[in-house]
Amino acid sequence: MSLTSCQQYSLDRTSKQSTTVEKYQFGDQDADIKPTQGGLQWFPDTSMWNIEDIQRELGHMTFKPASKWSVDRISRFFSLIERKSIELQQSRPGFGHQYQKLPISTVLNCANTAFGFCNWSSEVVPGSGKLVKYAKSDDAEQCYNVDYELKIRLILKDGTTLTRNGTGSARSLPLSQEFSKCRKEAMTNGLKNCFYSLIGLLVDYEGKVKDGYYDRYKS
Repeated sequence: MSLTSCQQYSLDRTSKQSTTVEKYQFGDQDADIKPTQGGLQWFPDTSMWNIEDIQRELGHMTFKPASKWSVDRISRFFSLIERKSIELQQSRPGFGHQYQKLPISTVLNCANTAFGFCNWSSEVVPGSGKLVKYAKSDDAEQCYNVDYELKIRLILKDGTTLTRNGTGSARSLPLSQEFSKCRKEAMTNGLKNCFYSLIGLLVDYEGKVKDGYYDRYKS
């Protein structure tokens, strides 16, 4: 749902004062400002909007759950990740929470179980890849040390979208292998960061619902 605005200015040559008429467009439907006794009133009436509409209006769709579906599925994903983390922690006593150390295969299995195999997708943000470090290795000739960074975008079925950085590195490898290893590692790291960030979205969302954050925009 895109929000665009255009302004038309007219000048009253008699009073030498300018007035502004604004018109906002929601998708294919125009929503004009209409005068009332209490001043200007916006249309459409936001009092009947649901949370998804409010989030779209506020531009929050890229970092908030877009619907109840994603809230429920992220909660399930969180439970699965937590369970796997506990299992890994029990196998490594004394190391604390282990969810950051879960292999990508485990994270993807949890995601496919929680969201459904066809209900999420990811992509590399075009133009986001960059070299952070590029230097010849001191250990071997014709080998290099490379650090690489890119951005991964994760999109759920209902439109919930977030983007996170991913980093990769390679040490003392031929140049032909360095970039391939760095890019794959950065993509894996970025995707894991996206999935882990969903948990943060859920916690933030539930806290705002509890505090009545979204109700403020329904009055």
